[in-house]
Amino acid sequence: MNELKLRPSTDKDIKHLAECLRRDPWHRKEKLEDWVNVTGGLSTVYDHEGAIFHLAFTEEGRTLRLHAQFDPRQKFKTAHGIVVALGWIGLTAQGKFDKLAIWSESPDMVEFMRRLGFEREGEDFVLPLQRTN
Repeated sequence: MNELKLRPSTDKDIKHLAECLRRDPWHRKEKLEDWVNVTGGLSTVYDHEGAIFHLAFTEEGRTLRLHAQFDPRQKFKTAHGIVVALGWIGLTAQGKFDKLAIWSESPDMVEFMRRLGFEREGEDFVLPLQRTN
């Protein structure tokens, strides 16, 4: 598998994000501006072939909320990328946040996140973040 990297989203990445939103039946009605203007910033996971998926973050007290959008045609690459990105997020968020939260209506995404250790908490799925201190 190719090396994955993370960067602040470029104009080209934002065009890819717009295409991903149009292709995704679960996010088709979302506004691109909401992703671009998210308070925690917009980032893109990519490899040598280009953008794979996009991440946006918001802070809710000691919870870090993750928003993710990917191209539904790249499920395998995205699954691998999510696992890698969760490691990056965990290392970065340690000590500042107690948990990572996502919300999804997609049964496939919910099942995948459950397999990664996320548990239902209200309408969200959360993953406790380990403390090192």
